[in-house]
Amino acid sequence: MLKSVCLCHKAKLYHLGSDIKITKQKNTFFTYRGLYRHISGLKIALKGEHQWANAALAMAAIEIAGKNGFKIDDEAIRAGLKNTKLAARIEVLQNNPLFVLDGAHNPAGISILCEALKKDFSYRRLILIFSSLADKNYHQMLQKIAPLANKIILTKLKTTRAELPDNMLIILEKIGYKAIVTQNVGQAIQKAQALAEKNDLICATGSLYLAGEVKQKFPKTVSCDKTH
Repeated sequence: MLKSVCLCHKAKLYHLGSDIKITKQKNTFFTYRGLYRHISGLKIALKGEHQWANAALAMAAIEIAGKNGFKIDDEAIRAGLKNTKLAARIEVLQNNPLFVLDGAHNPAGISILCEALKKDFSYRRLILIFSSLADKNYHQMLQKIAPLANKIILTKLKTTRAELPDNMLIILEKIGYKAIVTQNVGQAIQKAQALAEKNDLICATGSLYLAGEVKQKFPKTVSCDKTH
């Protein structure tokens, strides 16, 4: 589909993996081999190796823009990657206990989060806070992330589009998992904090609405709450 659109508009299509390549180095550094540049020793502040691919595509766009007079040097690229911040995308809100917030709200996003939890964090137990909108595929999301969690806390969002925790609990029980049900996000956070012990990780995910409500409980972070 994308290839045919490019052909129709006589636009060049570049492929990550052939035209643009990234190579893993030691200690979370990576090398970029792009259309015209080769930059090694790059490090991105965002968690998750999938962010390397996102960064590579952004750098390729910079290269193309550079051919049209918009030039950015290698050191500016290094600084940009090092200082990049993205709210509610594998965002660490707290270190003791470790509290990670991710706005994944579909099975694909949850899969990426699961890979990051397995590869990019070290912890003893995972305490999961989960909520979802009723029109999202929370069945598959729970199927993917529940096996990683030692404790699961379900909660209800403020929006009228929210799924009821009891309905999500039914899905979990069908696939063999238990959960604690709370009535709001504040209660869910309090329960998770109470359950967390040394070297545990708390992760809140399932909805951008959940991300917004969680952010409101952490005043030192920038709120990404949505109007609804």
